[in-house]
Amino acid sequence: MLYAFGASAIIVILSNTTQGTELFNKLQATDILFTTLGDLTEPFVLYALVPTLFFNLYHRVTGILKEILFFTLLALTVTSSVQLAGVLVVFVLLIVPAYLALLQSRFNPLGFAWIVGSSVIIVAMIASYHFDLPTGYTIVFVGSGCGIVGALVRGR
Repeated sequence: MLYAFGASAIIVILSNTTQGTELFNKLQATDILFTTLGDLTEPFVLYALVPTLFFNLYHRVTGILKEILFFTLLALTVTSSVQLAGVLVVFVLLIVPAYLALLQSRFNPLGFAWIVGSSVIIVAMIASYHFDLPTGYTIVFVGSGCGIVGALVRGR
């Protein structure tokens, strides 16, 4: 989270300089606002199939087959997501909501993680729009910032 936070902070700070973003353009977070409808067709089909396969097969298999099924479906989903959003965005959206859900005990962890992940995306996209910031890096910055704040609050 600290790496993602620091890398996204650099991009956010340098985004309004003349050549600042070109220097850091290869840091693995794309500007997801420019994703076309055609780019979303394959992931849409994949994201519909993965949970269907998971919920229909996972409880029927045991042992190593269960692990192979889980990690194969995870690999397909993560690879597809990284192609669309970049590795930092995917990393933050996989780790931070789950991490924050595990830090708390008041709410259902899955529902809490969904709300946190959705909130991070919405807040980051609004900030990206209003401050003319790169969307992918803003999602990484807001998400990793929330994770760091959550860890610090929990640590107290």
